[in-house]
Amino acid sequence: MLREAARQCAVSALLFGCAGVLEKAPGQVTLTIDPHYSLVWWQIEPHYGHLWGTSCPGDPSWRAGEGHSPGYYMSMRSRPRGSGTEKADARVPMYPRLKARPLCRQAVRGRFQAANAREYSNLKGDIAVIADSIVSGLDSRDAFSRRFVFRTAVHPMLTFRIDSLSRVVHRADKVHAVVHGVFEFRGSKRTIAVPIQGAPEAGGLRIQGKYMMPAQDLRDVYDMSEVITGAGLGLRMWESVHFGFDLVVRSDQR
Repeated sequence: MLREAARQCAVSALLFGCAGVLEKAPGQVTLTIDPHYSLVWWQIEPHYGHLWGTSCPGDPSWRAGEGHSPGYYMSMRSRPRGSGTEKADARVPMYPRLKARPLCRQAVRGRFQAANAREYSNLKGDIAVIADSIVSGLDSRDAFSRRFVFRTAVHPMLTFRIDSLSRVVHRADKVHAVVHGVFEFRGSKRTIAVPIQGAPEAGGLRIQGKYMMPAQDLRDVYDMSEVITGAGLGLRMWESVHFGFDLVVRSDQR
């Protein structure tokens, strides 16, 4: 029993600054996203060999797609097969980060709070992303996206306001849960639930999660014109859009 409690506390210590198995739960605790280690990404399916992006293009695990601008490298060995077809790819994200490194653009920030170290369900906080820092590897597409897709002149940030956690499960040194909150994109808000997993890494807790929505939501929920997306929405060439985050968080109580 004590061994199981100690195992769970190892994860809780990273999440909420848990001081010890036998001690009483402390008061309010705070977690902070480390922007040097944290990123967000997006991917459209089918991706046609180029429809994905990241806020951390300097990470060695990531590759730009077909037709990228100079300065981006694409490995022919890891190049997606059938990239010019309408077939969806099972790899989402296309190039997941293998290891958390302090190579990111400091585009992702946020803080979370919980009433105490044992109450996961009352976790609240915000993730904020500088939309201008998200790139696909093609400069002309990224400039177009900032102006018409993200509309960064009007909505410079993407945000995810977390209201609670549910279905918290510990497995070895990992924690799995579902995060509930409000995602804001292009000024429109939607309540979503995102499965996440966390594990100790880089001196903190690395938390990864991803969310999928039908591509038509870009038009129906987030008011994106079919003119902007061209055949993607107009001819229904896009099936789904994936958003994800890969964060390193640290407890302020260390």
